[in-house]
Amino acid sequence: MACTYHRRPRVAALALAVWLGCVGVVDDPSPAGGAAAPAGGAPRGAGGASGNVPGTAGAPGATTPGMMPGPGVFVAAAPAMQRLSEVQFKNAVRDLLGTGADVTTDLLDATTLKGFRSIGAAEFSVARKDAENYEAAAYEVLLPLFADEAQRMALVGCAPSSVADPCVRAFIDRFGRRAWRRPLAKEEGDQLFALAAKLGPLVEDTWTSVAYTVAAMLQSPHFVFRVDRGEPDPTQPGRRRYTAFEMASRLSFLLWGTTPDSAGLDAATRGDVLTVDGVRAEATRLLASRRARAAIVTFFSEHTRLDLIDEVQKDTRIFPAWTLTMPQSAKREVSRLFEDIVFDQQADIREILDTRATYANNELARLYGLPVIMSATHQKVMLDEMGPRGGMMTTAAMMAINAGITGTSPTKRGKFIRTHLLCQEVPAPPPGANTILAEPKPGVRQTMRQRVDEHRTNVECAGCHALMDPLGLAFENFDGVGVQRTTEAGMPIDASGELDGTKFAGPRELLALIKARPGLGACFVRQAFRFGTAHQETPGEQLVLDALAKKFTASGHKLTQLMLDLVTSDAFRFAGEPN
Repeated sequence: MACTYHRRPRVAALALAVWLGCVGVVDDPSPAGGAAAPAGGAPRGAGGASGNVPGTAGAPGATTPGMMPGPGVFVAAAPAMQRLSEVQFKNAVRDLLGTGADVTTDLLDATTLKGFRSIGAAEFSVARKDAENYEAAAYEVLLPLFADEAQRMALVGCAPSSVADPCVRAFIDRFGRRAWRRPLAKEEGDQLFALAAKLGPLVEDTWTSVAYTVAAMLQSPHFVFRVDRGEPDPTQPGRRRYTAFEMASRLSFLLWGTTPDSAGLDAATRGDVLTVDGVRAEATRLLASRRARAAIVTFFSEHTRLDLIDEVQKDTRIFPAWTLTMPQSAKREVSRLFEDIVFDQQADIREILDTRATYANNELARLYGLPVIMSATHQKVMLDEMGPRGGMMTTAAMMAINAGITGTSPTKRGKFIRTHLLCQEVPAPPPGANTILAEPKPGVRQTMRQRVDEHRTNVECAGCHALMDPLGLAFENFDGVGVQRTTEAGMPIDASGELDGTKFAGPRELLALIKARPGLGACFVRQAFRFGTAHQETPGEQLVLDALAKKFTASGHKLTQLMLDLVTSDAFRFAGEPN
């Protein structure tokens, strides 16, 4: 039967209008229809159930909702509605429709909050224009798919004689379970089937009506958003747990970056993921797949700000090595090094700070002064055992991200260490403070160390910059894109400094000090917790974070074990009262 896709604009609008009339619209409630509005109301963790939660030692008693929990008491954070990130949306569409269903339409990605897009996705809604982009994305992949007989048969599984054919309803229920990550309620299936029937006479083609119905499902808030509400826990009155299908989604989007597969939904149907052992088994299955690498790399990229490298601007007259392709080469180096340590070696994640190995291609080899590599593909190489370069912080990516357009920035590099590696707060500059370093006067030669000395003599700057500048100066042997150097302005570079009273000489000694700090592991746990739960930790969850930090240390700081401990923790499995 012929497919009349040229009528899409009018019919598509009708399909969306009919469907959104049933379930509500993803819209911007702000008066101007511009800036995104908070979704969810009150702060998370304002109240919730507590008590003797399995798996949390020393969590007796209960806390009245709204009160600050006492020491040793676990209080679950309130659940939230979380929009799929652009990557998650595109991954999910591809997994639902098959290989080749690649969305190229630009979609709104979440604002980064507390270091992670997952938190931003749980705090902000979308504007009407973005809803239109979701519509465009749906039709971009569906129209060519349904125009191809083999592809549409593979998706639908039958050749309906009309929109009233029972196989259409069977497909809607089957596809809806995958797309909405749970079985459809009978009323939902009825509404979608009725939508297909209403479209049939308008388009005069069964396949087209099915295509538009699928498009409506992919634009529905049930697909675009993950709505975790939880349910009363039948095993302990007064406590809420995430439902089995909510848990399947929480696990899959965290560990695979996409919608649950059939095996994950089947585990939810059986109720397996309502127990600690069941969650561990499902998470172990997901982590064993190579698909877990991309999702966990996403966490690491956001945590280290590696994902910002495409936005880095450099003056190529000063840094000619920073070519158009260098950002992706530099990003791949760090992410591949991370994969090697976490997945290939199953090693201590702290090794990424001082490893003598890295992954370089031809242009990185030139930048680093390594033996010639002819391939653009990254290869594992060993760095000079006695040289200053080694570990993530001395890579081109991290040096470039934490530097300026025309030079280095000890302040940015030092702040990164304080805030991202040690989880220490650095106050913002006072209002009106001049944060731009003065350029050397004509004819005056100055090193960056001499220039930042101004921060020590300025009373307004000294306190905060004392936390950052001495750490960042350790990396002055690397310019604004990571090229190694020994002099600046014709003078030798002094890379010595002090970390909280302990002196060091150069980046290797500094990174050894950071690696040995007890708080490093706890900071990494905190970052993983925020990414995985899509919210900033609440006082009532501190007990869980402390337990995770102890387990992380006991495991030898292995990230895959941390992920297993995180998803089986009470903070990931239990919910407070909805706001």
